[in-house]
Amino acid sequence: MTYIYQKNNYKTKNSLFTGLLTLALFACSSLSHAQTYSLGTTIIDVFAGGPNVSKVFVGGAASLNEGTETLTGILPIGLRAEYMVTDKFGIGLEVSYASGKRVYDYSQNDTAYTITGEHNKLRVLPTFNFHFLDNETVDLYLALGVGMKDVNYIWSSTNNNDIDDLEFPTGKISSKLALGTRIFFTDNIGANFAFGIGGPLINGGLSIKI
Repeated sequence: MTYIYQKNNYKTKNSLFTGLLTLALFACSSLSHAQTYSLGTTIIDVFAGGPNVSKVFVGGAASLNEGTETLTGILPIGLRAEYMVTDKFGIGLEVSYASGKRVYDYSQNDTAYTITGEHNKLRVLPTFNFHFLDNETVDLYLALGVGMKDVNYIWSSTNNNDIDDLEFPTGKISSKLALGTRIFFTDNIGANFAFGIGGPLINGGLSIKI
């Protein structure tokens, strides 16, 4: 059984992101601008997203031909908080976490072996959010951020001859570029959706305005 990991097609993602941004700017020019936020408003987002790339970063002995594997993990989940400095600009903090675990069982020369790989990632990102649509119920914004990520990767095998054949980046710096929206159903409760790089590619959840 051979495992192949293919890099994301960043060109496709960039094209999609550009299209979304263009659509957002068009919406900005065509909708009314009744104020959603004011100085001192705080917004809290709880979200979950995907895909869970941490499941990819759990290596093994790719040369093995037979065996069974179990993949588990936690989808990217997170919490965002934003404080409005003006009615169009906010500063925030985003924390997200994801994990993946792979247990691979196989036999060799009538002996059973197990390979275990675990990958956990924590991101903490201060963000700067620019709100360019501001009507009564819809908030559309561009988020820029830079912060840290803590990656923990553990691999083990009960066969001393096995070698972990997976390499992946473990840098400590994380950056963010995302397009997000919040749709409020009441004065204080709404839903949030976002698309971007630096965290879950796509995510959504619940928003609370204080």
